[in-house]
Amino acid sequence: MFKKFASHKPPTYDGKPDPTEFEEWISDMEKLFDATQCPEKWKVNYVVFYLKGQANLWWKSVKGVQNEPGFGWEKLTEAMREQFYPYSLQMQMESEFIKLSQGKKNVLEYAVKFNELARFAPDLVTTDRQRMNRFEGGLSIEIRDRLSSSRISTFQELYDRAINVERIIKLREETYGKRKGSFEENQPNNKKQNVNVSYQGGNNGNQSFNKNRGCAKCGRWNHTEKECRIGTRDCFKCGSKDHQIRDCPQIHREQGDRRNDENKGNGGTTNFNRNPPRGTTSNGRVFLMQGKDDDANDNDDFASME
Repeated sequence: MFKKFASHKPPTYDGKPDPTEFEEWISDMEKLFDATQCPEKWKVNYVVFYLKGQANLWWKSVKGVQNEPGFGWEKLTEAMREQFYPYSLQMQMESEFIKLSQGKKNVLEYAVKFNELARFAPDLVTTDRQRMNRFEGGLSIEIRDRLSSSRISTFQELYDRAINVERIIKLREETYGKRKGSFEENQPNNKKQNVNVSYQGGNNGNQSFNKNRGCAKCGRWNHTEKECRIGTRDCFKCGSKDHQIRDCPQIHREQGDRRNDENKGNGGTTNFNRNPPRGTTSNGRVFLMQGKDDDANDNDDFASME
């Protein structure tokens, strides 16, 4: 039986105060027990053969506990944790897990670190829902914002969605980055130009921002992500929270001003005749023409009408 167990080349443990290495060693041994169907009564004898260095010295000093009733693999791991993984170190690793966030790591790197530290705080991730809440809470705010509208029921689904959201964000950044680079290359002297655009909305009045940034939420260039009204009930025209754009008094006021201007151009009355008026009719003019001889007959005079 031991020969079969040894053929898998079990890892050794030297007693160094490294909680990650210690937990991995225990996990590897338990997988070997399952693979070889090792009986419970032989587990301790098999495992202690692979203790080296400080761990081996410790076992020699306490090996008498093996003769105590009920002493087995579970009791051995508890005793080793007390010796090589003290409570103060456990609290340190648990605190590191609680403070863990994605930071500059990608989702895959964050997930690896999350699963590594979760072993040291099992009470905080006893259910799949607790595990999901911890993992999502450490993701970047941009990824969390895009996940907030999704209904996710498992940790694996949450992880897959986060990976996909991160991929889309990077793809969009690369696309907009290429557009920005092409725009800058077409500028005179290849100089970068920042275009300041005035944006009116809400209670903030006119606000200016760098157009090159654009909105990271909807992709438009006429406002920033902070000012974006997508997903809100704010008026898209004036920014008011009391109505939507279809009921905006500013639009109605502008439409009324345009109608007044049109009426003024037509003399204050509405002109329903779309054909332009004809020019004013010219009055007839009479030209009197007289011959050179003053004594000529009056019948020589004639008039012509236009």
